[in-house]
Amino acid sequence: MLHIDNAFVLAGEIPFSKGRFSLQPEIGYGATASNIWYEPWTPDESPDKNTVRSKLQFRSYYKDWAVFRAYYGGEYAYSHSTYRQSGLDGNDNSPATLPAIRLRRTTHAMHGLLGWQGYFNNRLSMDFHAGFGLRMTENSALTNGLSNEELDKIRFDERDWFRRSKRIGSYGPYPDVFFAVQLGFVLGKLNGDLPSQR
Repeated sequence: MLHIDNAFVLAGEIPFSKGRFSLQPEIGYGATASNIWYEPWTPDESPDKNTVRSKLQFRSYYKDWAVFRAYYGGEYAYSHSTYRQSGLDGNDNSPATLPAIRLRRTTHAMHGLLGWQGYFNNRLSMDFHAGFGLRMTENSALTNGLSNEELDKIRFDERDWFRRSKRIGSYGPYPDVFFAVQLGFVLGKLNGDLPSQR
């Protein structure tokens, strides 16, 4: 929820090798209204932006305690945000003949991570993990027929943010750090492999 391109996310953890390893696929979508970085009471500061996110995480659990267990792993993450704005600079300073334009920011990232997962009341889980890796982004125009001069003038209508260019082009790869907290619920039959059941 606190991701700058936050989205409503559906994810699941698929264990194998008796729970020693797991895969965690994730997919999410965020409409303009779901983005907490823009105030809903000031629509002029809220771009028409939709976000799609996906991620695949691999985990290897290496240490168990009474409730928590520790893991390390890696992940690949992909996201894109599609913008619709009225002008080249988002402030309606474009020629009257130019229609609204559609823009997209695409992000690819790979991280190594370290985390801890705990189980409470057998089925409720809480997960903390942090990671370090590389991230790259690409800003592009989805509207056809724009001249090179118009493409050079485009600025994404959004808040300034660290390492986020508003210009068309590719950026990175550059170092990236993240921290995440997840809540989950165990589905299906419990087989006694959870730390809290030992």
